[in-house]
Amino acid sequence: MTMSKRVYNCIIFAPDEQKSNGGFTTYRKVNSIEKFKQFADKNYPNWKWFTYYDNKTRVKLGVIKNGI
Repeated sequence: MTMSKRVYNCIIFAPDEQKSNGGFTTYRKVNSIEKFKQFADKNYPNWKWFTYYDNKTRVKLGVIKNGI
């Protein structure tokens, strides 16, 4: 019996980004929430929060807030 690894979809909100998406960006097939948080800190220094979902079931699993 093999244990499957959980895969996530993440939606990050960084209001200072100059994009036409209103500050929302989606990342699919994220393997580690901790590594994604480090990625967000590096690439989106002004991010406010991100929500993560199970990639397979699309169930919302949690929200991580940054400085709120």
